[in-house]
Amino acid sequence: MPSTKSELKHFECWSSDSEGSRSFFESSNAAARSLLATDAKLIWETEAADWVQAMTLMHEHFGLEPYVPPDDAEELGLTS
Repeated sequence: MPSTKSELKHFECWSSDSEGSRSFFESSNAAARSLLATDAKLIWETEAADWVQAMTLMHEHFGLEPYVPPDDAEELGLTS
């Protein structure tokens, strides 16, 4: 059954020029947010049912190769 809007989680992608990096995490992840470089800028946001769907959407958005989840994605709690 497809996820309803209320079941979706919010994810953010941040970019830092000084570190030459991108960070992608669920917006409620305060620990990840606290590690962002001071020059990090929010470059993209999405909503998804789980981590695997969010990564799939991010790869599509940025024109990356298709996302391939780890074999143990379900065990790791990366899927809903």
